[in-house]
Amino acid sequence: LCISLFVGFDVAADTSLDVSVNVGFDKDNSKFYKIGYLAPVQIEVDNKLKDLSGEIQIETINENNNITLYTQLINIPMNTNKKITLNVPILKFTNTMNINIVENGKIIYKKTARIVNGASSETLVIGFLSDDYESIRYIDKITAPNYSNSTNTVKLDENSFPEEQEVMKMFDVIIINNYDTAKLGEKQYNALKSWVLDGGTLIVGTGPYGAKTLNIFKDNFIAGTTGETSKIITSSLYDDETRFISAEPLELDILKLNIHEGETILKEGEMILGSKIKKGAGTIGVFAFDFGLKPLTAWIGNRDFSANIIDKLISSEVKSRWGNKGRLEGDYTMLQYALRNAPELTAPKSSTIIFLFIIYIIIAAPINYLVLKRFDKRELMWLTIPALSVIFAGIIYFVGFGTRLSEPIANIISIAKIDESGGVNHKVYAGIFNPTKSDLTIEPEEGMNLKPISFSNFYNDRNSDVQSTKVDSKVILGAKTGIEFYKTGLWSMNTVVAEMTAPIKGKLNTNLKYAKDRVTGTISNNTDYDLEELYLISANQLAIIGEIKSGDTKNIDLLMKNFYGNKYDMLNLIYKEPYAAPALSSPSKLKDAELMEYRENQQKRQVMETFLNQSAGIENSLLIGWSHTPISRKIFVNGKEVKKLEKTLVLSNAKLSFTNGNKIEYPLGYIKPELVNNSSAKNGFDQNRNVIYGNGSFEMSFKIDKTVSVEEVAIRFTVPAANVKQYIWDTKMSSWIEGQYGNMDIIQSDIEKYINQDNVLKFKFDIEDDEMQIPQIGVKGSVK
Repeated sequence: LCISLFVGFDVAADTSLDVSVNVGFDKDNSKFYKIGYLAPVQIEVDNKLKDLSGEIQIETINENNNITLYTQLINIPMNTNKKITLNVPILKFTNTMNINIVENGKIIYKKTARIVNGASSETLVIGFLSDDYESIRYIDKITAPNYSNSTNTVKLDENSFPEEQEVMKMFDVIIINNYDTAKLGEKQYNALKSWVLDGGTLIVGTGPYGAKTLNIFKDNFIAGTTGETSKIITSSLYDDETRFISAEPLELDILKLNIHEGETILKEGEMILGSKIKKGAGTIGVFAFDFGLKPLTAWIGNRDFSANIIDKLISSEVKSRWGNKGRLEGDYTMLQYALRNAPELTAPKSSTIIFLFIIYIIIAAPINYLVLKRFDKRELMWLTIPALSVIFAGIIYFVGFGTRLSEPIANIISIAKIDESGGVNHKVYAGIFNPTKSDLTIEPEEGMNLKPISFSNFYNDRNSDVQSTKVDSKVILGAKTGIEFYKTGLWSMNTVVAEMTAPIKGKLNTNLKYAKDRVTGTISNNTDYDLEELYLISANQLAIIGEIKSGDTKNIDLLMKNFYGNKYDMLNLIYKEPYAAPALSSPSKLKDAELMEYRENQQKRQVMETFLNQSAGIENSLLIGWSHTPISRKIFVNGKEVKKLEKTLVLSNAKLSFTNGNKIEYPLGYIKPELVNNSSAKNGFDQNRNVIYGNGSFEMSFKIDKTVSVEEVAIRFTVPAANVKQYIWDTKMSSWIEGQYGNMDIIQSDIEKYINQDNVLKFKFDIEDDEMQIPQIGVKGSVK
């Protein structure tokens, strides 16, 4: 028993077959991974046994506490050594992993390998790409809004850097410094870009080695130009704390950078040392110096400086997801509900069935009895009652015949994200329903990769109890993917997700202007999707655009509706709140067409809510719409193509101009505040309702574009409770001024009083066991 615990337990036909297992990424002399995320499992097989042709299996505990097998085909000749990497979800804390080698359906080798324990899902992770990893190890912490979050660092290279965005979700920050990015492959680069767009923070150090570090960024993902290297002496890297310890200026080797569309966050005179670029929900920080050279590596303030830089780059919306961000696939509870709801499948009216049962009971009991009694044939009831049962069973069968399903069916909801180049990231979620108890083998047509959705349970990921030995599913990885579910229940739903591997192209081209709460211009649908409904979301406002078929252009002139940052209020503007009206709270009273519309609206609302819960905020403007155009590839269950009920949520950024000649107008909510939580007490930010809550002090900075000459600022938020103290920063007095600011307009001489020379407006709120709406500002001005 002791030997098996510490060495591992092998079952093999011969000891000449040896398997070693490592899970996770390199961390010092160990490995690192996070519970609730995909982890790379590296398996090395040293085969001196015989020619092997079969599959290698990894046993993982799934959300049902049963076993899912992750498998890949292998072909390993005798006297060869082969390394295999499989990305698998690890949902529970464990220090062992079972590995099987199978030939012809039989396990010929089994190993219980010792692995390192995973880190908590709340751990914040920094990944390093550097040829001199040790020199930047001082960058090892992130200022977290929740004191329970710890930070860990891992080393990456071209061999270990993930090729899948799903694997990269484990990382909160990635730093590239003194590394030739040309060594990364196309899949790795695409995964990096998708990760940033989804909320990741990328930091790039340049300096003398800037050319090789920027090598791969030739597609305008980081748009700009570089110049010569030079030396400067600067004190700009100091903050108040490090300046108190030492204020000796630093001599840095810098690379001259001209970053397009970047916000300057660090400078020395007119020399830009650091720029922040917003990319989707994420950010990129590009710096003119190398983080791994002296004097930074020997500087006493380097750790605090790097933590402050990371804090400036990560948006408050992303930070708000750290405390409970749902891990592997995020919080997909609403998506599960949506997949279980198939509005296209009609059901017989319950009132009709009840009516038929009542008629049956009346005829079979009193009428049948009275008629037979009149003819003195009551003994025939043993014949008439079964006959009536058969007759009414037939009637009910034919009443429900149109809704009868005898084959598996796939209820499909896709999310298609269109990028600026017109590429479409098309992710397909499918609920597979089976009308019988049986095993299911699900395979996609070529052009789609398939895997199950793992719903990690937040409360059970620390469960170290002995798990079930029941294998209820198997995932086939490799060039041709597939999933097997065993002994599925009657009409149970098995959920899978697929990504389209063949490139899809198409764009929603926009030419839109905003002024006085109206949006005007044109939208051209150059995608393959016929959009039955389309909405424009900008800042905290919504415009209902309607239908645009593929190839059409639509002129719009619409008044935008304000939802004040509460995403649930926005959903209520699009789809009626489900329990707002008596008719909607009692779906059984609706007619067939009304019921189908009600169910479809509920389904769409749940999918939108899933997307908004996963999103780290909307930058500028977003087009979001629905299409029934079938796009996904075929899905086969047990070798037969299944019927698909399919709809797609289409997402695309929209360019909305806020300038009219020399005038500029930003609507309420367009300029997002940077939040600073000055307390370690239990408090936070609910981005879905746009509120801060709990106990403590919050500071908010609204940074208005420096090119704007501000003429008017409107401040709007719901008046909070009396136990919330409100302050505004007075730039002339350099102090906080207490007051009531929920309906304030800053004009004329007050502009210089409250908005500093960098166009920043600051608030502070002290909250005591309460919550308050985050302020929104609207800005009017002109181009400087």
